[in-house]
Amino acid sequence: MLQPWQTGKIIRIEQEAPATRRFWIQMPDLASFDFEPGQFVTLDLPIHEKPNKRVRSYSIASWPDGTNVIELVIVLLEGEPVRIICSIRWGWEAS
Repeated sequence: MLQPWQTGKIIRIEQEAPATRRFWIQMPDLASFDFEPGQFVTLDLPIHEKPNKRVRSYSIASWPDGTNVIELVIVLLEGEPVRIICSIRWGWEAS
């Protein structure tokens, strides 16, 4: 079922490899972020002026643990704007 947009805040970032980063995103307005294994989230990232250039979908890498934090592993793919994963910083908010 399609859920309404939520605001998420990046609370942790780890560099896994030169083109791979691990992000922890907290949904401060939710007590828990409930999902099933294999689900994905769609993020509206502050990376472009046009909405259709900002939206990206990523599989959730963490397991459902009853908290309001999810983990994403993002790999830079050839042809993707480098700034998608290189310019995302702690404290950024996405919806």
